[in-house]
Amino acid sequence: MESIGVATKNEGLRAHGDLLAAQILLSSDKPKALELLRSALATLKRLGDTGGSKMAEEVLERATAVPAARPALEGPTEEAAAAPAAPAPKKMDPEAVRAQIRKMAGDAVMQDEVIENDSVLMDAGMDSLTSVSFRNELAVQFQLNLPASLIFDYPSVGELTKFIVDATSS
Repeated sequence: MESIGVATKNEGLRAHGDLLAAQILLSSDKPKALELLRSALATLKRLGDTGGSKMAEEVLERATAVPAARPALEGPTEEAAAAPAAPAPKKMDPEAVRAQIRKMAGDAVMQDEVIENDSVLMDAGMDSLTSVSFRNELAVQFQLNLPASLIFDYPSVGELTKFIVDATSS
């Protein structure tokens, strides 16, 4: 009976590992990521892991969401042809970026207290799985392609803010 419990625990750990790997793979190998997600979801549901199942379903939903279709233009319209070139993008306000990162980080670690600018996010309660989800949310929020190692490369709110402000202004 003991080995059944260990086997089930190992299956659950493997499914959570596959879920994490799928989140990392989404930007580079979507078919493999979807395969891992579906397998992890099936295992987590079978094991009755409602929290893991919910997370896998959310990731799968985001991964398979179809962006809204835009009407195709056959060529530039007269208005577009006559319009002046778009101005260069403005640099994002660092304080606004910092506030958004603090809020998102607090939500990610389910912490009501403000995460300080120099606090290391992993010390504030972020683990590897949460950091992947947090990175994905930052990528969507700021429309950036972010590295998988983001939280390790830029471990504090201040370092993340500088990186994102610099990345969005270049």
